[in-house]
Amino acid sequence: MLNKWNLPSATNRLMKQAALSLTLGLAVSMTVGVTAALAASPPAEAQSSYTAQQVSMLGGKLSVNVPAGFVKDPTPIDPRATALGMTGANYLNKAEKSVLITGQVPLATAVDSDNDETALNGLLTGTALQQRTDYQDYKKLGEKSIVKASGLGLRQLDASFIAGGKPMLATTVAAASGTQSAVVTVITNADNPKGHAALVKTVTGE
Repeated sequence: MLNKWNLPSATNRLMKQAALSLTLGLAVSMTVGVTAALAASPPAEAQSSYTAQQVSMLGGKLSVNVPAGFVKDPTPIDPRATALGMTGANYLNKAEKSVLITGQVPLATAVDSDNDETALNGLLTGTALQQRTDYQDYKKLGEKSIVKASGLGLRQLDASFIAGGKPMLATTVAAASGTQSAVVTVITNADNPKGHAALVKTVTGE
């Protein structure tokens, strides 16, 4: 049976997953430097003047609340990612050793719906592959699906790894709508699981 790309369903799924994995690979690899630097940096005093922010993605379908205390990293996005049409930013809280990474990446083909299983699987496959490659002692801790009231599907991947010589917790939340994908990654020191869970909640709303 052919679909709107005039490809057999199995071939279409493989092509979409491959394209998502390759595109996301660069996006995820951009987090390596900032994560290692955060893990290695000395503790900083909390800055109460840093106010909460909101990041809107996928045309407003996904809103991420960046808590007070996080500062936007002024470092420009890797030119390779910019060339792919990626937009996003890193938000750091050095006092709590946490980083919130937002990225929106164009898709090679439009997704079938706001809860496209193939697209979400591809996004997380790319994330897991790149994190396993870039970090030491990578372990997948869990995965779950969330459907927002709006019908937007989120896929969550929880993992742990070593960055900058220190154990870290990482949660990636992925979504896709139209011709855009959104990936938000939360990384914190492994000794602060409650803080990590609270930060993830600002992304998923769960």
